[in-house]
Amino acid sequence: MKRAMFFVLTFFFLIPLTGCMSLLQGYVVSSMKKEPVCERFYIHPDPKVGDTAFYTSDNENMTGNGSRVTLVSREDRVNLVSIEPENRKMLDFRKLYWVTDNGRVLRAQLEYKGEITPLKVEGENPESGYFRRVAFERCAVPQHFDIKGRSYNVVYIQTQQMVHHSGDPFFGTVDADMTQVNFYDPDVPFGLVKTVLSGKTKAGAGAFDFIGAALKATQPDVFSTREVLNDIYASSKSSEHSFIMDFNYTPE
Repeated sequence: MKRAMFFVLTFFFLIPLTGCMSLLQGYVVSSMKKEPVCERFYIHPDPKVGDTAFYTSDNENMTGNGSRVTLVSREDRVNLVSIEPENRKMLDFRKLYWVTDNGRVLRAQLEYKGEITPLKVEGENPESGYFRRVAFERCAVPQHFDIKGRSYNVVYIQTQQMVHHSGDPFFGTVDADMTQVNFYDPDVPFGLVKTVLSGKTKAGAGAFDFIGAALKATQPDVFSTREVLNDIYASSKSSEHSFIMDFNYTPE
């Protein structure tokens, strides 16, 4: 899944669980406008217009909230790549990347409700950047593994360390230090076959803890209202929370 989409998908959890849909949508879009795009985006060998990949998480709560990547056009060895959510009823947006054959992002933009917003493209900045570390490495020996009945040979691994900070009247302060590891098989459209995203929220962050409580609130036959309220209260007191999520490629 490409690539620092974790916060967008996190808030997809919350959108159907509250009556404040417009507020949540506004927050997600605002976050996407501010979040930079990594300057490296893998393009598979011999790309062709129409090449498509679909990414989804193994987390059962993420069902229906995957991401589709498509090669829209190609001219002078520059590829126009579109990234769109599977569930457009929740949030209907599109990201466009202009990427060279060697994987360098020239520019990017977000399209939402007819509005076009240029997105910042950034590389590694160990001191103060969003991407503190970006490493793209070839495996000395290709790694073989199976996902959902299909075999892959991972030839490249990309590691990104990201530091995220945001403050919002609705969610409060969210600070997170994240590491994202992407596994690439060149025989697959856009190469990406698996992503593992892990990290930890810093003191003062409560949004991630609130997700579990919000999910409980959707199952009144299983969880009591009192338990839900207790969990929400406990989450508001949380100072630190670790998380890990897997995203896998699904053949189309």
